Amino acid sequence: MTRQSCVESFLDELEPHLSYRETKIILVTEFERIYLTRLLARTRGNIAVAARSTRMDRKHLNELVKKHGLKRDNSTRRDSPSAQYRSE
Repeated sequence: MTRQSCVESFLDELEPHLSYRETKIILVTEFERIYLTRLLARTRGNIAVAARSTRMDRKHLNELVKKHGLKRDNSTRRDSPSAQYRSE
């Protein structure tokens, strides 16, 4: 699936009465949540490594994690390959 078709299918699922601004907020918010979840899974929850790999300030990354309510799954240890973040 191409990037354009991914965006188009996402937009097809939204309510047609939403404004451009509302639609953009929803799209960016969903992108951030998915991106962060995958990034943190790939880096085993290591914020410093995740920040370096994306050339993002660690403080900003922490703010985004908090904004999206991502919490470490307490059933796994930080150094475990299966350490996961989840939405609250």
